[in-house]
Amino acid sequence: MKHLKLLSFLSALALLFASCVDETSNLQNAEEQKAASFKTSEITTGNLYALYPWSSTDNIALYNYNPITDDIFLDESYLGSLNADDNNQGFDYNKEDGLVYFIAGFGDDKPEVLTKEGYSASRYLYSYNINTETTLLIDRLESQEGTSKAQDLTFGNDGTLYIVFQGGEINTFNFNTNTCSSYTYVDSYGAVGLTYNFDSNQLIYVTSNDPVEVYSVAIPSGNVEEMFAFYAPLGYDSDDEDSDSCTAQGIEYVGNNKAIVSSTYGCDIIYTLDLVTESTNLLLNPTGFEDSIKDLMFIHTDDFDNDGCINEEDAYPNSNMRSTLKIGPNYYYSIDNVKVDCGTFMQDQIDNLVNQINDGYNGNAAKSQGGEDNWEELHDAFTTKLAHITYYWRINKLITAGERAEISSDAWSADIPNREE
Repeated sequence: MKHLKLLSFLSALALLFASCVDETSNLQNAEEQKAASFKTSEITTGNLYALYPWSSTDNIALYNYNPITDDIFLDESYLGSLNADDNNQGFDYNKEDGLVYFIAGFGDDKPEVLTKEGYSASRYLYSYNINTETTLLIDRLESQEGTSKAQDLTFGNDGTLYIVFQGGEINTFNFNTNTCSSYTYVDSYGAVGLTYNFDSNQLIYVTSNDPVEVYSVAIPSGNVEEMFAFYAPLGYDSDDEDSDSCTAQGIEYVGNNKAIVSSTYGCDIIYTLDLVTESTNLLLNPTGFEDSIKDLMFIHTDDFDNDGCINEEDAYPNSNMRSTLKIGPNYYYSIDNVKVDCGTFMQDQIDNLVNQINDGYNGNAAKSQGGEDNWEELHDAFTTKLAHITYYWRINKLITAGERAEISSDAWSADIPNREE
């Protein structure tokens, strides 16, 4: 009888253990599947703008484009003008301020401060408001190494502006000082294009045309890796002659390892490039605009922050997509800031928690009235809730146990909520 009871107890214990293991496993699998399910873009349509390089007016066309189905239609009622110069080099949208930034020459109306020798052959950075069609000069561009021929630009999701210059020098641009700083170097064989891969947090750089060479630039390290080379689909120029000089200068990453691309040299084409299969798909020939397109710019009409989650389903329509995590003003980590849910990045969760805690702080007002402030109470709440967040990061293998412990230690030391001075 004793043996029977012991066997029954052990059997029950084994079932309980198995149940706990299954529950933990199911929870982890469910969380991992949930996180994985948001790797596929849910974007449907957007505005695709095309830039013609050799005119100061009527140099922007608009296409309605669906990056999932590749349906694309020219909006014949729209024709925009940058109103700068007939030497347009590249443009991109900055989601931080809602403006377009572009590189061009200066035209005939040069301010006296910019008329000294050599400036007329230089290139300049401008801003452009699509809604008001207002163009503003920012400054002359010169790389850290003294190169004046800027060739293309792109914005990272954290608002960093990357500019590639002739010779393959990539700089970042500081809007406070209007100066460029060295970032990295890539091979350069003319016909250069640059775009930002927001799924992998890297720059995609293309150069040459015979064949086109594709490189990735890791952010923030700046490490350059050659990905592959390909031949652009053949288009037909304005004389209906087969063109074998098609490039990928007009390249724009649209999500899910796909870029939409166009070409100068009279190719009159728009096509897609799969960064995994290295294959191309010709969408338009002719484009219905101009036979040479210098650059493309895609703005998601239903996804403000380009994170693959439409605004109406996005808890953070303007996600904080900095490349690595930080807590408050003092604690920085090398942990990648990745997406954990539809439209939600790890940094969004931290920022949201910190804001909630700070909003609840009664500060010195309580002390001035002879009471006690609630800093200790809120600080305890902050560390507890952050531990809960990092627990799910850990079981989803987004951070290590050591990184979680480091975050926990820093949280206890952090001045959160922020005390008033």
